[in-house]
Amino acid sequence: AAAAAAEGAAGRTPNKTPAKARTAGQHKGKSREPHTSVYAPYWSPEDVAAGLAAGELIKGGLRINPRNYEQAFVSQQPRDICVRTMVERNRALDGDEVVVRLLPRSQWLVLEQDAARRGLKLPPSHDDLSAELKALVLTDAHKVRVQGLTGRSPFAEAVTFFRNAGIEKHWIRTVTGDREGSGADVIVKVPSQEKKNELLQYNGHKWNGHKITVVEEESPEFDPEQLDAQFVQPTAEVVYISEEVNVRVFAGSLKRLTGNGALINATQSAQDARGDVLFVPKDYRVPRMLVKASTVFEDFLRDPEGQADRLVIVELDSWPANSLHAHGVFVKLLGQAGDIGAETQAILLGNGIDVSEFSNAALACLPQVDADHPFVITDEELASRTDLRTQCVFTIDPATARDLDDALSIRQLDNGNYEIGVHIADVGFFLPQDSDLDQVAQRRATTTYLVQEVHPMLPRLLCEDLCSLNEHVDRCTFSVLWEFDSAGAIKNERFTKSVIRSCARLAYEHCQAVLDNPNLDWHAEQFPPVSNNFTPSDVKHSIGLLQKFALLLRQQRFEGGALRLDKAKISFRLEDGLPVGFKEYELNDSNRLVEEFMLLANMAAARTIFNAYPSCALLRMHPAPLEHKLDELTELLETFDISLNTSSAGALQQSLNEFARHHTKAEVEVLHMLCAQPMQVARYFSTGKDSDVADFGHYALSVPYYTHFTSPIRRYADVVVHRLLAHSLKGEEPNYDSESVHKIAENCNQRKAAAKRAQEDSSKLFMAVYIDKFGPLEETAQVTQVFTDSLGVVVTRLGLEFRVKMNNADLYTYEFDRARGRATIHWKKVQYSGQSSSQSLGPATKSQPINIFDCVQVVVTVNKSGLRIEPTATLAPKRCPKHMVSLV
Repeated sequence: AAAAAAEGAAGRTPNKTPAKARTAGQHKGKSREPHTSVYAPYWSPEDVAAGLAAGELIKGGLRINPRNYEQAFVSQQPRDICVRTMVERNRALDGDEVVVRLLPRSQWLVLEQDAARRGLKLPPSHDDLSAELKALVLTDAHKVRVQGLTGRSPFAEAVTFFRNAGIEKHWIRTVTGDREGSGADVIVKVPSQEKKNELLQYNGHKWNGHKITVVEEESPEFDPEQLDAQFVQPTAEVVYISEEVNVRVFAGSLKRLTGNGALINATQSAQDARGDVLFVPKDYRVPRMLVKASTVFEDFLRDPEGQADRLVIVELDSWPANSLHAHGVFVKLLGQAGDIGAETQAILLGNGIDVSEFSNAALACLPQVDADHPFVITDEELASRTDLRTQCVFTIDPATARDLDDALSIRQLDNGNYEIGVHIADVGFFLPQDSDLDQVAQRRATTTYLVQEVHPMLPRLLCEDLCSLNEHVDRCTFSVLWEFDSAGAIKNERFTKSVIRSCARLAYEHCQAVLDNPNLDWHAEQFPPVSNNFTPSDVKHSIGLLQKFALLLRQQRFEGGALRLDKAKISFRLEDGLPVGFKEYELNDSNRLVEEFMLLANMAAARTIFNAYPSCALLRMHPAPLEHKLDELTELLETFDISLNTSSAGALQQSLNEFARHHTKAEVEVLHMLCAQPMQVARYFSTGKDSDVADFGHYALSVPYYTHFTSPIRRYADVVVHRLLAHSLKGEEPNYDSESVHKIAENCNQRKAAAKRAQEDSSKLFMAVYIDKFGPLEETAQVTQVFTDSLGVVVTRLGLEFRVKMNNADLYTYEFDRARGRATIHWKKVQYSGQSSSQSLGPATKSQPINIFDCVQVVVTVNKSGLRIEPTATLAPKRCPKHMVSLV
């Protein structure tokens, strides 16, 4: 993996070119790359291995700040490491697994708001310093502020701008800037007054057609070397990319180069020879790329400006160390930005979702069936399975579901106890391990659900027919059966290959109607068709019994320390493929009934395969939340007199329950969002690769072992778990080892994350299209974060989160209290139906305190700039009239 990911100074060429190693002297800092390079070459795999072993380097996943392209983070305990600039990120992309080297502590970041909250104040000038603070402040003034850098990466431009002055890149840091970094000021710290004077000579120089201002920067700052660790954040530079996780295919637009060489590249003459155009991605976290003009579509070459709103796909090909921009290859023209079809293609390609047709070799693995030759389970196969076809088995799913993975049953035994069954589609029966179809399913790893379409992991013949537990037909299943006593205690548990015949296909709405009307006698015409000699009353009776045990299981789970953090989910109503309405998807008792038995089945499967195969079981862990983020959250909430016990998942759930008893639904939703921020992502893993059993557990469920067993039609991890269970029933050694399960688990993690991103992007796209058609929308939002120049808010009705910039000086002034993490808005005027007015809003509304949990009014519109078709929000006065439609 190291050899495949390593790249040399000649360029970043994913999975193509092996690394050209740094010399030992270079990576120890004894010499530097000549100034012809923007980026440092990567270390060699050998030096990386030695540095990791010695503790000099750190490995972790890279996350680029979607609101500030310059800034990225590497997940670590006890605090994330910040990679401050694009140059220090060294050509790594969002999601990559990288190796970083910590910068000297003097270059670490001071967490100013944390320091202020604890009583330390950032002084505006030297004269205001107390004796205690003077010891914490750099009193030298060897700094200048550079203004007028207009590109997407002011930091990288500053590196190029001051290259001839001999300024090393680690003396430069971006201190301000909007979401794209455009127009940001750059602070340059230098080692001497002489060097500072040299930089000041650049004042007034022209750069990219703009005048550059270079002025003295006198403001003192805290010295990170003198502050306690809780007030500083480590910074680092990327020295190696150990794994490229995400696809290198991106959506965006093309632009003609300006011809200003300094902005585009340090070696403009070479770019002129290439005949490049500039690719500008939709995603702020993706680098701009140079694309050979000869490869793009003809309409762009004839009329670049007229094609600026055309959506294209470009693949990252390489990223030379001497190029500010990556090099890309034009792939295809998608269509008009904002068109749902083109935007959906961009979402699928950008997330690497395989939507290709299944190959003939894969389809050849399927049973050969048609209307005249339906699939029939053989007598031999029936004899090898537990026959449950005479039991009252039924499915409960969303009304629109076509892939029915699971079914439920319950019956009373002769001893008075109850047998409850969870019956899961036996996908493995149709999917031989290592077959052509199995290899395709393994690569896809999951079904991807978008608003208007589904891209299945398996051919539709399997997921919608032969494997789907459709009503009134025999189906092969993998069942887990429990014997419960009347108090909800499990007396016995067993897995078995089985065959069922579902007597009814219920939607959640049918099940909920039964639960809401337990005494109603259901007639055949009021209920979905029921077969196999059962009646609606039989199904109703089973639902009532299942609900009784589901409530007991749920009570036991939460008494055992489980945690649940809910997040709003939106479903759309479509007409002709366009959104005409939406609603928040509500979870009710019928959803919870099914959930409890699916969780129970997954836990049982996890215990069984781990006990049978402790060296190669595929489990799903949920690590404990990031401790430092939990500590920050509890300290923040204490300022609002909110006590949060974070000692365990169960203790946190009890705190949330107590909060809910005394606060509004909106405030509860905000607290759930805040508590979700420190949480880590659950992931699949091989028990043979993670040797510490103490880390195997699932934090939120508060169980030592967990896995996925209940959805093999749409998740490949479940297919592997089924195979391990099948081997354990026969007492066989599995056809997997620790390494093969590890590779499957890692791919499942990556593809699951990609499918989730695609689903969220699709929902956001359809909401943007809806707002564009029916908006602007005036909505009530809850404040989730307060920043120096913006507010973090959530509009739960829309399922959207926003960062609202507080920059409308004509309408209000904004004051931020750093020590308390709160703000005040002083309103000046509002706009009624397009008419501006400076009339007083009255004493109740003229000054508006802003704290976390507060409600504010926002106007939601659609931002169409730069091909980014996305919802955006601006602030409205707290008590605005209903007819107010926009802000000045």
